[in-house]
Amino acid sequence: MGRHFRKADSADQGYLLPPDARAWLPRRHLAWALMDLAAGLDLSGFAARYRAGGQGARPYDPAMMVTLVMYCYCKGIRSSRGIEMATFDDVGAQADRAYPGAPAVGEGPAGGRCRGPRGQAAG
Repeated sequence: MGRHFRKADSADQGYLLPPDARAWLPRRHLAWALMDLAAGLDLSGFAARYRAGGQGARPYDPAMMVTLVMYCYCKGIRSSRGIEMATFDDVGAQADRAYPGAPAVGEGPAGGRCRGPRGQAAG
């Protein structure tokens, strides 16, 4: 007996899931709670460390990065490389891209070599 499979024409097929990560998560998801928590933190110390001249690449929003690290720590992901990988395959880690100026989904925040919490290269 022959099998009849459905064809999957990726060129003609629309998104199977919503393209916006915010539409994938329920309202009471951990990511939303952590975003609210990070919004209430005083993160001015992070901004003070950057040069006013803007030398180098633009830094990511400290609130987004703090939310990402808190989310991953809550999920048991503690290595910088693990956190970077979570931005590719964990929808909750991608939800903090709702911040203005956040990188596009699939563009990891570490961008190449991972950096630890104090700015040194992770080994």
